[in-house]
Amino acid sequence: GKEEISYGTGIEAASCAPSVVVAGFMKSASSFLFHALTKHPNVLPALRGAQHKETRCYHYDSTKPLSLLDRAWCFPFVEAEEQFVSVDGTVSYDVDQFAPAMLKEDNPNMKTIFVVRNPVERLYSNFKFSYNTYAKF
Repeated sequence: GKEEISYGTGIEAASCAPSVVVAGFMKSASSFLFHALTKHPNVLPALRGAQHKETRCYHYDSTKPLSLLDRAWCFPFVEAEEQFVSVDGTVSYDVDQFAPAMLKEDNPNMKTIFVVRNPVERLYSNFKFSYNTYAKF
């Protein structure tokens, strides 16, 4: 049978896990979608991470896993009766084998928006980004 993964964090009781995760691939318009979502007055961005988007709070690192307290500081505390949702825009959760289980444990009702793009267009966009960013050195 399938073995359940449990980290015993208890963060689900603290109500500070993300409600929505924007996952996918680089250069697939995930930043555009994330910022469009967070313009809504009831959508709260993360409290830390690059541009308050990519927290990486659910990337598992066996040398230093994030504790309950560490992960609790990633997202705003939302009371159950409040009409707010928090968003994590860490696109690289798709390649982390532990992230989905940890996210589900912390918020079983979490929704995922998986952002994809035509691979040729994504490759060209990544090339332009890398060329424009690193060619000046």
